[in-house]
Amino acid sequence: MKKYLAALAILSLLVVAAIYFFVPLSSPKEVCTAVAQWTIEDNEEARLNHPMGLAWGDGFLYVADTENGVVKKFREDGSLVSEWTGFKRPVAVTVVDKNVYVADFLTDRIAKLTTDGTLIAQWGGYGKGEGEFDAPSGIAADGNGYVYVADFYNHRIQKFTGDGEFVMQWGGQGRGSGRFHYPTDVAVSQVEVFVADAYNHRIQKFTQKGVYLAKWGGLGYGISGKWFGWFRLAKAVTVDSHNNVYVADAFNYRVQKFTEEGELLGVWGKSQPGEEQLVQYPAGVTVASDGTIYVSDFFKNRISKIECH
Repeated sequence: MKKYLAALAILSLLVVAAIYFFVPLSSPKEVCTAVAQWTIEDNEEARLNHPMGLAWGDGFLYVADTENGVVKKFREDGSLVSEWTGFKRPVAVTVVDKNVYVADFLTDRIAKLTTDGTLIAQWGGYGKGEGEFDAPSGIAADGNGYVYVADFYNHRIQKFTGDGEFVMQWGGQGRGSGRFHYPTDVAVSQVEVFVADAYNHRIQKFTQKGVYLAKWGGLGYGISGKWFGWFRLAKAVTVDSHNNVYVADAFNYRVQKFTEEGELLGVWGKSQPGEEQLVQYPAGVTVASDGTIYVSDFFKNRISKIECH
């Protein structure tokens, strides 16, 4: 009898756990649609080769054109303004105070440039120490000019002044709250920092001093899923002026929009079996001042413009 009751108790726990882990979150409240796509096949100079990180600033879109080893600056209609060389594998870009910061994955360096592409400074180099990187994969800046870098193989976030002076770091490899398993991107709102904790399949939220606040997605245990609010590789993250959070959910072939508390607002892309695959591998996401969302498709070599209502 005791064995029967014990088995029944274990079964009940498993049922509760299954419900807790696998019931999807609520459906999205907004409808998100593509209003334009740039494949740029007819313009050799503007053509993209596995684009990744995106940033919006001063009315222009900046694209880390990864396999071409350049950063490209576009107008909102998709016409090319300029192309900046000098990188090996640029994967992330951010714009703040008329400055552009680029994370170069292969050289383990951060470059600081003007918005016309003139190099101002660079810092980093391979290593595990303060101010060193092992493949910087994401970058963001706050309103005070501080720069945050997702340090991929070092499983941490590093914070710098705008001139590259080390300020602090947090993280370390792991599954628990405040730890990371290959972070790929970082975004900053007015007061908070959001990290795409890619291989933990979740978003983590911190203060700008690195104090852990919350997480959502794979419930913190490295579990992935196709359900609304879950991720299969949270590849990129950005924040708009209303503190809404956008996540490039790479292997679910979609972008998800949340409140800053993690409440699901909208989804664009393939979200259910049988639906059209609108994006093959969303690798970067940014939001313009008018709320238009830009998404880079790594494999289709194009940029999509999205609106949510």
